[in-house]
Amino acid sequence: MNEIGEKETDEELLKGLISRINIADANEDVSFDVIWKDNHAAGFAFYSVDGGIKGVIPPGYGYIMEFYVEETWRRKGIGTDCVRRICERLKKVGCENIYLTSVPGSEEFWKNCGFTSTDLLDPDNGLHIWIRNI
Repeated sequence: MNEIGEKETDEELLKGLISRINIADANEDVSFDVIWKDNHAAGFAFYSVDGGIKGVIPPGYGYIMEFYVEETWRRKGIGTDCVRRICERLKKVGCENIYLTSVPGSEEFWKNCGFTSTDLLDPDNGLHIWIRNI
């Protein structure tokens, strides 16, 4: 699995972002947030109240589908603050747990945000599922 933007052109990235915004606009359980810092789009978060993964994750968990902070803005607390806000929002709508899969190299970030790696695998991408109580 690649980090967002590693292989896509700017046009492909823009098309993907517009698609995610449209999905969030059409579904009340899906959110797409742009992370702003100093009038600059420093990243984004795409998350939802999930229907679950049969036999793996029960319905009603929060699910961080995609999360990205531009490299120049990393290690400045921006991503951690965004995860905190996601947790608050998902808790308000009744989620008690959040799950995600992470790209290689981001594991330490997710540990620092309170997530724990599990032995569960996402059947779509084969990556370990990380879970956090909120």
